[in-house]
Amino acid sequence: MNRKLSVSSHQYAVINRQFSILGRLSNCAIYRFYYSHFPPALPVGRLSLNHQPSYILFYLLISISCFLISCAPTKTIETTSAYSTDFPLTTDIAYSSSSDLTVRIPKGWFTAEDKECKCTDLWLIRDDFSATINLITYEVDDTIRKHVIDGKMDTLVSYSKQLKKSKLKIGLKLVKEDEFFQLNEKPFAAYEYLGDEGIPIRVVLFQYQGRIFELSAMPAQKIGRGKVDSQELFRVQQSVLASIK
Repeated sequence: MNRKLSVSSHQYAVINRQFSILGRLSNCAIYRFYYSHFPPALPVGRLSLNHQPSYILFYLLISISCFLISCAPTKTIETTSAYSTDFPLTTDIAYSSSSDLTVRIPKGWFTAEDKECKCTDLWLIRDDFSATINLITYEVDDTIRKHVIDGKMDTLVSYSKQLKKSKLKIGLKLVKEDEFFQLNEKPFAAYEYLGDEGIPIRVVLFQYQGRIFELSAMPAQKIGRGKVDSQELFRVQQSVLASIK
């Protein structure tokens, strides 16, 4: 025997009102679209799900779906990184060529000027030339810039990965999960990948005075192979980042 579900006009109005509130709370575009284009039309008399469109179940499914979407996990800014900031730094300062950004030079490193392509804002080189840390600027559209300023770094990470992917011969091979962390109450995002020579590279993205920067750390392709410990190199990079004020 088929079971019928009957709802009075008053009960239907109460349920529909509750679903409407849930839809607004979830800020769901799907709900708003269906609610505006297909408003509930209550049949005359009692509503039977065996003979009338399943309005209640329809709105229930839409509302639940929207609620789950609104509660889906999003990228968050963590408070720490996998790498510490305790590598010793000197009192010497390295200066960005295009902004007021400055960093302290790590012990056993020196700064150099990019006289060839002039595409590097700041260039740090290890004393034995086995590793480098490079600062460059990003030209991004207003949407990405606003996301970064608002602390939504995942948009910038996706943009940066696309740039790397277009330049790498072997494609973008990520080494570990993306990092989202804070230093001196400033948001940063980082990811690691393998370069064309299979060398591990760590990219850190951030904004400074409204400009977007990338600070990348990598061993030298020939000299640094097998000589540079990636964990220590990335700790140097993290310590340099922490010196930005």
